[in-house]
Amino acid sequence: MKAAWMLVATITATAPTWGAWTALGKDDAKAVWYVDPESVRAEGGVRQIWAMKDMGQPVTDFDRSMQFLYEVDCTGRRHRLVQYQAYKGRMGGGHPTRGGMVFGDWMTSGPGTVGGGITKAVCNHS
Repeated sequence: MKAAWMLVATITATAPTWGAWTALGKDDAKAVWYVDPESVRAEGGVRQIWAMKDMGQPVTDFDRSMQFLYEVDCTGRRHRLVQYQAYKGRMGGGHPTRGGMVFGDWMTSGPGTVGGGITKAVCNHS
């Protein structure tokens, strides 16, 4: 499951740097995860939300933060990664380093996981 968080694509994408980021908590690597509740969009039975991973230490010698666009199926309690963008600076700041469209596999959103936190945030959004 950890590998699913680090999917890599080659197409450059642009992620938002606006909104009121709300902290979800820390992952196993001590990175802080956030969601932007203002970014929630519904399309059919699926909702989308932007999330951000802010890292205290750079990953691969240059990334300090990453933004992710997730699709969430509230009925099925599952999520998948659609797009990502990595940045040199914290909280989506600095120059973009890599990013792209992903369209990852659907994953179950279990309690106590980053995916579970994202699913809860988007499905509880009115």
